[in-house]
Amino acid sequence: MSIRLKLLITYVLCVLLSAGVLVLSIFAGAGRFAKQISDIVLDESTPDQVFVEVMDVMAEIKHAEKYEPETLIDVEFIEGIDKRLSAISSSLVVVYKDDWVVVDDYPEDVLRRNLYPKNPEWRQESSDDPEEGFVMNGYHYVFTNFTFTLDQEPVFYYVLMDVTEVVDFNAEVRRGIGVAILLLIVLMTLPLILLTQKSIIKPLKELDKGAKEIGQGNLEFKLYSKSNDEMGKVIRSYERMRQELKAAIDRQVQYENNRKELISSISHDLKTPMTSIKGYVEGILDGVANTPEKQERYLKVIHQKSLDMDRMIDDLFTFSKLDLKKLPFEFTYVNMERFIRDYVQEAAIEYSEVGKVELTYTNNSATSPVANIDALQIRRVLQNLVQNSFYYNDSVQKKVEVILENNDDTISIAVKDNGIGMVEEELKQVFTIFYRTDTSRNTKTGGSGLGLAIVKQIIDGHHGKIKAASSKGRGTKITMIFNKERTDGDRK
Repeated sequence: MSIRLKLLITYVLCVLLSAGVLVLSIFAGAGRFAKQISDIVLDESTPDQVFVEVMDVMAEIKHAEKYEPETLIDVEFIEGIDKRLSAISSSLVVVYKDDWVVVDDYPEDVLRRNLYPKNPEWRQESSDDPEEGFVMNGYHYVFTNFTFTLDQEPVFYYVLMDVTEVVDFNAEVRRGIGVAILLLIVLMTLPLILLTQKSIIKPLKELDKGAKEIGQGNLEFKLYSKSNDEMGKVIRSYERMRQELKAAIDRQVQYENNRKELISSISHDLKTPMTSIKGYVEGILDGVANTPEKQERYLKVIHQKSLDMDRMIDDLFTFSKLDLKKLPFEFTYVNMERFIRDYVQEAAIEYSEVGKVELTYTNNSATSPVANIDALQIRRVLQNLVQNSFYYNDSVQKKVEVILENNDDTISIAVKDNGIGMVEEELKQVFTIFYRTDTSRNTKTGGSGLGLAIVKQIIDGHHGKIKAASSKGRGTKITMIFNKERTDGDRK
């Protein structure tokens, strides 16, 4: 699951949870608020009783206005009404011709500032516009006014209700709402913080740790991530980068070792024939070869050593171009049966003259397979393999067999001999540059140590495969495999 989707789901859940808590808080607060007001206003009466009481009071006042209007300003009548209003936590103030009848002990100046007749003529110039409530003697009041008539003059009845407890409760509710909002903020942010810590912060710390390790040159650490989100993909990409960087450095180290080995091997392998040439030339100059027969023998040795050096330099030059991908391949479709048969016939004559070698060709293909190859380079491969089979063979009757097989999707060419063979450790390094099974590194076999390395490079250039099978004292078999679907190579 992606981090974006996780954040979205977490946000939706937080909103839903917060909305639910807020709605419950509102309903609970509203219910408690209504109950508190009911307790304050109704005291111990029921709503029906209060309603009846208020209606009776209003009816009594209206009756007095109609039949005994003088009682509207009678103190005893007003006190009776005030007593009845006390059942709903209210008190009465009456104003008639700027005369104030106050039953309770209220400061008249405060009442004048906050209560006024609806008739502007009765308003004092110092009075401010009325508010919904006012504070008097440290208590909060709200009021409602009723207008009656006596001798065509208005009589104002103000019903004051003490709402101090309501105001205090309202402040308490506000504080509760503030606490609830704070809790909601915590509920909303905590999951996001935890998600951020797990999905973002922790992986970033891993990446930072990895970057420091790389900066210090250490590539032996590993980064793990089981997550499939964006950060997990980044960590796995970072780990792949580390592995590729480590592999590149290992290759560079190997290349450097190969370079050192190459210089050492070239120096050694060129010095040996060069020393022989120098010695025979000095022999001729010093008169050691004092007969035409000796001189001829010395010159033949010098010539052979020169050929060995030339072949070695040629192999080195070829391998270098192959390794640098600068040797062009000229691919053409070749009849492999005819190609191999022609090569074996030519080489058999050459090796029969050099030594007692039986070079044969076996065609295990019922048809004449065609492959897209560079004929010149594949001929070089065959020459190197047959030459190795000749050099590393101490049998009285040396046998080398070239075998062609045509499979469903591939064509294989094998070179098999009855030579000295190789043990498993030697077999693993047989295609390594300058590796020889002859660890003394002398040149009595005539090999440069580059032959099989060149073979592998050429086969790789054909997108083919090469493998070796051998056992000590029982000969060696090296097989090349080409794909029939092979088209023109990338390097031409």
